Amino acid sequence: MPEFTVQFETVAGADAEKVAADVRSQLTALSGVEVVDSEVVKSRDPLLAVAAIWTVVKAAPQAIDVATKLIDSLTKLLHSTEGLHSAFVEILGRRIPISQLKPSDLAEPVNPDIQ
Repeated sequence: MPEFTVQFETVAGADAEKVAADVRSQLTALSGVEVVDSEVVKSRDPLLAVAAIWTVVKAAPQAIDVATKLIDSLTKLLHSTEGLHSAFVEILGRRIPISQLKPSDLAEPVNPDIQ
């Protein structure tokens, strides 16, 4: 499973640093996740007070079953964490809403040059 980035968007006025810490903690606890790193990027518009939490996740190479569980966990995390509005996964140059993410999206890419 390749490294991927999840972009969580916070609701206006949320304490983005606290939400990022909650996200990091919950993702680190997931089976198969090796590394989680988060960074808060605040909106340039002070009236909105919205932030994005960029979270890089490195998961151990695992079966599709683990990818399915990881997607379920990301979906639950989005809906259960106060202060989050939406989430997208950026993987191999594609930006996919969590609601549309499939286990095959998290699969290690096959290199046709290697036989």
